[in-house]
Amino acid sequence: MNAIDLLLSAIQRGVLLGSKNFKSIFAGEILSGRDDPQFEQNRLVLFEELKDLILGEGDRRRLDRLREVAYLKTFGEIPQHDLRACIADDFELIGKASVGLPESAFAAALLGSYLIGNIPHGTIAPSAKPLLSLIESMRLQVIEGRQEMNNGITMRLGYEELVKCVHNILQPDESGCTSEEIDRQLLDFCINCPDPSAAMDVVIETREPLTAEEMVDKALAMPLREIESVPESELPPYHALRFMKLER
Repeated sequence: MNAIDLLLSAIQRGVLLGSKNFKSIFAGEILSGRDDPQFEQNRLVLFEELKDLILGEGDRRRLDRLREVAYLKTFGEIPQHDLRACIADDFELIGKASVGLPESAFAAALLGSYLIGNIPHGTIAPSAKPLLSLIESMRLQVIEGRQEMNNGITMRLGYEELVKCVHNILQPDESGCTSEEIDRQLLDFCINCPDPSAAMDVVIETREPLTAEEMVDKALAMPLREIESVPESELPPYHALRFMKLER
């Protein structure tokens, strides 16, 4: 499990972007703080240093998924699209830095801020650890979360229940679900489909406007593919889907 995989799994298990990050959110204050000249300058310098980074196909796919999952994680907690996009941007930068610029002090400071329950803005404290050490420090928590998923049995869902899951994912404000509940419904939906990994792509990556029913129909029409046969380049080895099974 490389650094990007570990970041992704940490978000999915709530080690990053957990409930502590979303307590007492004042979006206007955070967005204003991100316009702070020093913060904006540090972020722009990091962006410029990484913009021409050439990634392998596997890392590109992992980075795309990291950004998407970070964005999805904020759905039920933050109504402001601009702030959700900022958080997704941060994790894209952190992921890229872990590959191409692991010595970046600002990338480490960004991640350190998230780890202590903040959303970075304004003046953020420097990290006492380098970026890769910070990422590695989450491994045990992620593995313990993975072990909790072992032998986890998921209830089979009917068509209407699948539609409801997708509707809640697409309309989190309307559903009233927490981000953890949204994440769980996404996993439950995917594991109930013939190809769980592709089903996740249907919900997260589909660009054309589809209704919840159309997404469910598209996912259910896919050929059967066992989760064990999905390559790690498509689904990280510690992804929660790999440790879920449907009840018999």
